[in-house]
Amino acid sequence: MSIPTISVMMWENSAETWVRDLYSSLIADQFSCFMIVGWAIWKNRNEAVFQEIRRLPGEVADFAKTYQGAFLSSMSCVSSAGTQHRQQEKWIKPNPGTIKINFDGALFPQLKCGGVGILGRESNGRCLGWKTVLLPHVADTGVAEAFAVRAAAEYANEFPNSPIIIEGDCLEIINLLRNKGYANHPLGPLLHDVDAQLQGRNNIGFSFAFREANQTAHLLARNALSNNAGTMPPNYLFQVLCIDEDN
Repeated sequence: MSIPTISVMMWENSAETWVRDLYSSLIADQFSCFMIVGWAIWKNRNEAVFQEIRRLPGEVADFAKTYQGAFLSSMSCVSSAGTQHRQQEKWIKPNPGTIKINFDGALFPQLKCGGVGILGRESNGRCLGWKTVLLPHVADTGVAEAFAVRAAAEYANEFPNSPIIIEGDCLEIINLLRNKGYANHPLGPLLHDVDAQLQGRNNIGFSFAFREANQTAHLLARNALSNNAGTMPPNYLFQVLCIDEDN
């Protein structure tokens, strides 16, 4: 990732005009680099203020580089797959004998915490179990998603002999786990935990789904204001589960 050289000028117009001018004067990769570096700096500032996590400038730059790589890779996947990806707007049942575990993370900014929701289903759509986890002091969506996929990996170990698909709507997390590319990523320790829990298993796969196909886990995460678990799904999931079973 090469950082573009940008002439600094005083704009009399709005920040929006300034960004539009940059967009028109830079090539696509340079513009995405500029925006991701700016976001990474802002993200680092929020983590320092709200979570007391402080990183060196070089670590922030490495994160931005890794993030841009994942972003460009995901855009390539979406553009090349096209309509195939859009088929994932509906939840797709796993093959007979395979269990699919959907996961999602959510934030509750006013409460300064996050939540996790996971749910496992068989090939006929029947719910095997679900879980919600409250995440105190979590203020970043990526961190919530990483905790969610870790919870999904923990749940997968309850079915040691069954093929498992772990599915979520965070493409960055899915790509990092598929490609083992999280070593220098800020979420690396959490994602390493995922692989460590699944070590020795060759019947685990990671799958991306659009939000529309991940509604069960999303609703669980949005209701994760306490730690709960069970086999009988809560009432607010029944409608979505019925729709998914009919797909």
